[in-house]
Amino acid sequence: MIISLFITVILIFAGCICMLQLYDFFENETVRALLIVAYGLFTIFMLFHWFFDYIMNYM
Repeated sequence: MIISLFITVILIFAGCICMLQLYDFFENETVRALLIVAYGLFTIFMLFHWFFDYIMNYM
């Protein structure tokens, strides 16, 4: 499970780097806000996916 958490954290940080590059690319505030919301949803989904997998393995 530690390896799964480690991979999840790596994917979240990689997504952060990509999102920051896209954030600098766009100058429209609406698009920037949508990028932030999309990254937040991605992060929440990845953490819930890991947590659900963690719970299912120990039941």
